[in-house]
Amino acid sequence: MKQVALADRLLITKSDLVEDIAALELRLRRLNPGARIENVSHGEIDPAQLFGAGLIDPELKRIDVERWLNERAFAEPDAHAGHAHHDHHAHHDHDHHDHDASIASFMLAFDEPLDWMAVTHWLAHLRNARGQDLLRVKGILNLRDEPTPIVIHGVHHVFHPPVALSGWPDSDRRSRIVFITRGILRADVLELWQAVRAAA
Repeated sequence: MKQVALADRLLITKSDLVEDIAALELRLRRLNPGARIENVSHGEIDPAQLFGAGLIDPELKRIDVERWLNERAFAEPDAHAGHAHHDHHAHHDHDHHDHDASIASFMLAFDEPLDWMAVTHWLAHLRNARGQDLLRVKGILNLRDEPTPIVIHGVHHVFHPPVALSGWPDSDRRSRIVFITRGILRADVLELWQAVRAAA
């Protein structure tokens, strides 16, 4: 299950031998709603389907944050209707993925620019306390005093160096962070964010 949660792309081999492929796809989608699923029939797959899951789109030869972050996969239609958010403009999708073995996925979005030191302390606390359960973290950040966005990406305790983009990919200037976790609730992540922000 951990490999499924970490993947950008999932290949189902021997799908021609499985009777209920839809049930398998549904289970995989629940474990990792952002991963692209490809069915391999009789061992054949177009090699182009194996590449291009990272931040850089190999066909366009440019950074494609929208495709990489795939935030729509973590959203629920009208998830915010009728709900008040008390996190100073932090929005979040509701836990609608009931994953195997307590694997959860969710996206946090922040309308206001974030303080980089607060973000680094927040993620450091998460890594130190529960790094083994941070299966995947990826996001695009709008930081105070930074004219362009920063992309973050990490797995467990290891985070890649942040990447400064040359510009925003579209008109959406919100910070958006996708989490895939094991046994870590959205409420825990938000509570830690509020504590770190209050101490800053």
